[in-house]
Amino acid sequence: MNDDVRCAGLMKRINEKMEKGANEKLRGHGVTFAQMQMQMLMAIYNADMDSVPLKTLEKHFEVAQSTAAGVIVRLERKGLVEGFVPKEDKRLKYIRLTKTGKEICEASELE
Repeated sequence: MNDDVRCAGLMKRINEKMEKGANEKLRGHGVTFAQMQMQMLMAIYNADMDSVPLKTLEKHFEVAQSTAAGVIVRLERKGLVEGFVPKEDKRLKYIRLTKTGKEICEASELE
């Protein structure tokens, strides 16, 4: 087995172990790392604005609109974010954290 294959296997196992640990810590908050939920929460939390356009999240994570929207829908159902359409441009959708969403982000930074 060459070094590249061995290295790739080790990197995969490290990633899986880190993801498992993150999911175990987040389980009590009702979010997962694996389904991009926590990453999106933190991206919104770390943005320099009160709300983030859904299109910005799509570009940041390099995912299709349907993927980003699906994650946001799951987070909305959990009461962690809320989406809204601004009056000035009905074609856009913005996402902001709820109080609970902010608390989860703040708690995850401390761990």
